[in-house]
Amino acid sequence: MFRKSTDESKLEQEIERATSLIARCHPGTKEFQDVNTYLNLLYKAKEHEAPDRISKDTIAVIVGNLTGIGMIIAYERVHVVTSKALGFVMKAR
Repeated sequence: MFRKSTDESKLEQEIERATSLIARCHPGTKEFQDVNTYLNLLYKAKEHEAPDRISKDTIAVIVGNLTGIGMIIAYERVHVVTSKALGFVMKAR
């Protein structure tokens, strides 16, 4: 876990270094093109390392499923006790 944040900070540092280097280069030179290509590769690596976000639709499905499970458990808890209680009442008569 800590290793990933260290890698990300190294990546950020390298992007900052390349950005400052490209600012000193003149557009159209080979050095500018090389640094620009390197900077594009760094940004692609950063996109690849970024964690995927969970969509709102997925969260809604999970919440709906958990709500349904909770309702079933609550129903079974209440109605199982009621049905047993009614069975004892009939035997007492």
